[in-house]
Amino acid sequence: MHKSSELTTQGTIATTDTLAALVSIGERIGLLTDMNTQVATATEQQSTVVNEINQNNVDINGITLCTADTAEGLAWRHGWGV
Repeated sequence: MHKSSELTTQGTIATTDTLAALVSIGERIGLLTDMNTQVATATEQQSTVVNEINQNNVDINGITLCTADTAEGLAWRHGWGV
């Protein structure tokens, strides 16, 4: 009988330890999920910024070409051919 009681106590302790470990694992999974969400959000924001920078570069290039064409046209009109 004493052996049975001891085994029951050990089983209860093991169950309690297992439950505590599972709770800890669940909490850590929650933290990882939060971090993953933050990384995904930051990545999306960075992608948006990169796209805006690329569009700005395209716009600047267009303005530069237009300015160069205008300067060349003015040079030809004033006899300063380029």
